[in-house]
Amino acid sequence: MRILVVGAGIGGLTLAGFLKESSIEYDLIEKSSTIKSQGYSLCIWNNGRRILEKLGIAEAFDKAGCPVNYYCVRDGNGNLLRKYNLSNFYSEYGMAHTNISRTVLHTMLIDLVGEEKILFGINIKQIIQRSNKVKVTFSSGEEREYDLVVGSDGIHSEVRSKVFGQGIEKFDDWRVWYAWVDNSFKDRNTITEYIEPNEFVGMFDLKDKTLAILSAPVKHSIWDDVEHRKNRLKVAFKGQVRIGGFIDMLEDRDFIPSDFSHIKMKNIVKGNVVLVGDAAHGFEPHAGLGASMAMEDGYVLAGELMKVGDIYSLKVALRAYQDKRKKRVRIARNLTNRMRGWAFVKSRILRKIINAWMPFFPVSFLLNKYHRLLREEI
Repeated sequence: MRILVVGAGIGGLTLAGFLKESSIEYDLIEKSSTIKSQGYSLCIWNNGRRILEKLGIAEAFDKAGCPVNYYCVRDGNGNLLRKYNLSNFYSEYGMAHTNISRTVLHTMLIDLVGEEKILFGINIKQIIQRSNKVKVTFSSGEEREYDLVVGSDGIHSEVRSKVFGQGIEKFDDWRVWYAWVDNSFKDRNTITEYIEPNEFVGMFDLKDKTLAILSAPVKHSIWDDVEHRKNRLKVAFKGQVRIGGFIDMLEDRDFIPSDFSHIKMKNIVKGNVVLVGDAAHGFEPHAGLGASMAMEDGYVLAGELMKVGDIYSLKVALRAYQDKRKKRVRIARNLTNRMRGWAFVKSRILRKIINAWMPFFPVSFLLNKYHRLLREEI
């Protein structure tokens, strides 16, 4: 079997890592001309670490990552609304949640696969399926034929657009700005969120760094120019009293914007083309599950592909992959929606009601679905 893996991100590299010792031949292409580990940090729950353990790089991950012991929710003035202790996760699974630099994890996976296995600077121009084969035309004009094409090229997936159609990615009209800030604004081994109507700020501890994530409702169609970005943020986050100081410490270019979007698909297989990771089910980051779910995809798909033989056809393997992932993705989707629902509130009245009741919410409201996700077999 010969397959094409499009995109050397977390999901694509995980798949390649599991195929490394198999008899399956693969090409792994990446549109960037060089290794380009974009992004800030990733939230990895124990389901993701289990995949890294199977790949043999869990110990390196543990050394590089920053374990999260507490999850705190505060109002804009810094008043504590609720503090969740994640110790039960550590006692039951050995780990709860770890923040890690995306660049660090990406580099670990590249080293595992081998940089020489990645073909850089290659885009796909056309994908044509016929007679159980997929003919791919690359941006260079070269044509190659594969038994399977795997779209692991992110939430803005070209493979998905060319094979499954346009308009699948949906934008939420909330924008997020990422910035590295002074370590005095973080609590050690803690994720802290500050919430106000139309305003959300998260502080993430990454050992020697602190990441701030600022979110507010903005129409996706409105472009965010670099010039005067800091002043616009100071107006948008005027309710975030505690974090006002770090905005003044940074420059316009220090804030990197992105728009929240999500992918919901009934089918992630079409003929001999399959999607993994954000291309298949991109989540907003509210529950911190995107990277772990992408690694799960790579692991499950690799396992199904290695069963293909005289009895187990490729078609059966792809159907099994899709069926196995649907339930897990549904749980992750519900978790993401739940975390978003109480954190991203526009109404001042509703915000006051939620804040008043938050100390009395049962812990199970937030954490039980995480336990379900982590207890189930992948």
